[in-house]
Amino acid sequence: MSAQENVQSDMLRVYMPRDISISETVITLGQVAIIRAEKQEMVDKAESLQLGQFSSVGQKIVIDRAMVKSRMACEDIDILKLEITGAEETVVTQKHIFIESAKLVEVADAALKNAAKPASVSRWTPIRMPRDFAINSSSKNVDFQTSIVKSNVPSCAKVKIDIFVDDKKVESKTVTFRYQFNCRRAVAISTIAAGSAISADNVKIEKYDSTQPERADWKSPYGLIAQRKIPANAVIHNGMVANKISEVLIKRNDNVVVKIETPGMTISAVGRALEDGREGQCVKVRMNISASSQRVIFVRVKSDGTLEPIL
Repeated sequence: MSAQENVQSDMLRVYMPRDISISETVITLGQVAIIRAEKQEMVDKAESLQLGQFSSVGQKIVIDRAMVKSRMACEDIDILKLEITGAEETVVTQKHIFIESAKLVEVADAALKNAAKPASVSRWTPIRMPRDFAINSSSKNVDFQTSIVKSNVPSCAKVKIDIFVDDKKVESKTVTFRYQFNCRRAVAISTIAAGSAISADNVKIEKYDSTQPERADWKSPYGLIAQRKIPANAVIHNGMVANKISEVLIKRNDNVVVKIETPGMTISAVGRALEDGREGQCVKVRMNISASSQRVIFVRVKSDGTLEPIL
């Protein structure tokens, strides 16, 4: 802006554009208008006049000729020697960097892809993300730094994004994702009658995605017994099946043989069962040691119907 060019020594000339975008928060006349005067001190004084400031992103501030004259009068600048040309008013906006929500999700997704996750995670979906926002700056040097934030919900992950402009941290945002887990479930191929055994003939194991991780103790129901009728295509849960109940091998008041087997030696004795017993169960037996001595012991039922004492 030259301070000379056919300018009378005592005149101050101001040219106002229709609109202009600036980087600063505080608006001065020198930022939004072209000022000419023969004396540089007049130009400097006029350029430093403050005309307002931005209070929010995207705000537009209108500067008109009356405002310029009023501010000059307050600073003891002779407005009779002021000439304003150009637009009647100037619309001033602030330069800013606009960051879309989709960009933050993309940055967070890349960070989560390289982070440690539960082994059964198959994919993840953003469920909470920041809105689009703007930063008051005209710089193109924008950088993102990410970190994984501990989540109290096992099925969720949080990624914190720190935003830097010209190596200065200006904002932090967080994106929350929900995990999808690889899980298995047992599904009835056909209707299963109560009491029927579960097998690959009537139940299939299929994989599916779930928002909750698979139980650590999950196992297929093959070999179990249906507790009730199970319709075709029904997902089988624990309460619908149970272990197969073995048959009663000894009955109450049966005469039974109690054996102690060691390498190279077998000792056996006869007793009377005091209760029914199935394979693997522990029951009471009264041992007939003598007519005057009958002792009750605990024994375990073996698959061949014999018993072994619990020592």
